[in-house]
Amino acid sequence: MRVADATLRYAQDSTLMAHNVLIQKKENEVLELRQTTIFWITLCFFTLLVIIFLYMYGKKKRALLQAQNRRTVSTLRLENIRNRLSPHFIFNVLNQEMANRNPEEQKELGELVKLMRRNLEVAEQLCVTLTEELDFVQTYINLERRSVGKDFYPEINLNEQVNPNNILIPSMLIQIPVENAVKHALRGKEGDKRLWININKTDKGISIRIIDNGGGFKTISQNKGTGTGMKVIMQTIQILNTRNKESIEVSIHNTTLPSGETGCEVAFILPDKYNYRI
Repeated sequence: MRVADATLRYAQDSTLMAHNVLIQKKENEVLELRQTTIFWITLCFFTLLVIIFLYMYGKKKRALLQAQNRRTVSTLRLENIRNRLSPHFIFNVLNQEMANRNPEEQKELGELVKLMRRNLEVAEQLCVTLTEELDFVQTYINLERRSVGKDFYPEINLNEQVNPNNILIPSMLIQIPVENAVKHALRGKEGDKRLWININKTDKGISIRIIDNGGGFKTISQNKGTGTGMKVIMQTIQILNTRNKESIEVSIHNTTLPSGETGCEVAFILPDKYNYRI
């Protein structure tokens, strides 16, 4: 009986001990799970803080970059105005001068005043319609005809698929290359002086090509300039491209014309639905 009693107590103690071990094991698992949960919650919290910080930092950096881009464009355009044309007060002098001239001279001076006014208006705008730009270019060409000579033959070829009233382009995108072609390539050229402005619709967007037969691009020109005009165009396009998925493509290269002459071609491809906001 004593042996049986001892055996029974041993079995009861063994069962109780196993039960206690199982309870302790479960408690350890719960504690480990709780610690793991706290770790992941803490990690997620700090990750969220880092994401919020990076977002706010990026947003602030983009805002600063946008403000800097606007200042850069404004500075370049004001510099362009200062280097290209006289201030507004000159208009009054020209208007007074026109009153004392014959009708033909009045017409020429009127074109000059129109060009100067339009230049100042366009220079203050980031983009204009293609119609406005071509009107500006035509006014400039009309004024240059006398100084370039009677053998100056400019052509503006606008494809019928292109609606110039619905197309926006960077202001002075065409006028500046045209002025450079007249000033640096055609004015001192012997023989026919030809200038083509070809505007077409392509799969990539609107293609604008300014071509002259002035002998190709020259690093040294008799008519020296500040280079401000093309600098404005290139830097404006560079800034705008950072705000768009599709970029404006620019190329400047020499080309051989069908007549065998060498000319310079400035080409732009403007994507459809291009965003001009900066």
